[in-house]
Amino acid sequence: MKRHYNRIARGFAYAKFLTLISAVIFTLFAFNLYRNDITIENFRYMIKYLDFKSAESDTVTGTSIVFDSEASTGMLLYRSDVAVLKKNGLELYDLSGQKIFSSSFTMTSPHAVCGDKYLLVFDVGGTYAAVFNTFSKIWETNFEYPIIDASINDQGDFCILTSKKGYKSALYHYNSNFKMTYAWMSGDKYAVDVSMSSKNRDKFILTAIHANDGFFQSDIILLSTESDNAIASVSLYDELVLELSGFKENITVLTDKRILFYNTENLELISWSEFSRDSLSDFVFNQNYSVPIFSKKIIGSENDLAVFSSNGENIHSFNSQEHILDMCISDNKLYQLSSGRLTVFNLDTFEKEVLETDKKYDRLISDDYTVLIACANDAVAVSQR
Repeated sequence: MKRHYNRIARGFAYAKFLTLISAVIFTLFAFNLYRNDITIENFRYMIKYLDFKSAESDTVTGTSIVFDSEASTGMLLYRSDVAVLKKNGLELYDLSGQKIFSSSFTMTSPHAVCGDKYLLVFDVGGTYAAVFNTFSKIWETNFEYPIIDASINDQGDFCILTSKKGYKSALYHYNSNFKMTYAWMSGDKYAVDVSMSSKNRDKFILTAIHANDGFFQSDIILLSTESDNAIASVSLYDELVLELSGFKENITVLTDKRILFYNTENLELISWSEFSRDSLSDFVFNQNYSVPIFSKKIIGSENDLAVFSSNGENIHSFNSQEHILDMCISDNKLYQLSSGRLTVFNLDTFEKEVLETDKKYDRLISDDYTVLIACANDAVAVSQR
């Protein structure tokens, strides 16, 4: 009997030894074959946030992310970290509340956009722009003329809207290695917005305005780094474009009186819906849904919400009786924050869930995976159910 158990013990010992040898060989092989892909940043994301536990009650609870005492001017989620913008710099916090990075600069009106790779910070009305990853500032520049808008894609390519001597507008496209690869100039149009494709990294759409017979006209222009000329363009007479969505197959355009849906191959109009010019109060969107919010303009707080799919179909409409502080879309859910309440609408089933919140929270921060309720000095992640 003793010999039998000794034999089993030796077998386990041999198995442990072979497993250890196999692990060492695999590690050496991986480091040799994928040495260019193994970075400190990748290791960091291998070990963080392996699991999020759902809340057990109908109250938003979780680790509070406390920011420094100076109030922020903007917040967004970048690679599961909270980027806090201030006039004197940028701070990154992980979802456990730890500050992981900070960088100083001076901006009058700091704004930021991000993709899977980089975070782009720029000064609207100023000339400074910088690109960050989760550990450092990796590029910066000052333009000759004020920055109007900027956009970035998941691959790290980005566009900056500004102007140039002798022109009313100038757009510069940079690749992920920070080399300028394309420039567009206009002597008669004021470019006001730019959006980049999440499917084709060479494509981007800008909107510009100019006067026409005493009225303003908005132009939607599809450009590509592969073409010297515009691929397609559309003009909207007596309409002001307010927002462009990021786009794959179709792009959503919000004006001051319509929501329009275009095919991004040739800007062919797919669908549109008209509304009263003074009724629009907010607009939220992601790759799959667009939701304009219309105020009833009566005593109290009452709003109509229309849910559109990416191909322009009005799939649902409903009414909200609450004073809306902020809204966002994450994945397939619409989040509506009001004083002390967070209402979550499932846009596939149109079911809703109501969670209690602290009344100090007045804004939402989101991407396609995470939603946080926030105020000027702290934030809490909302558990996904």
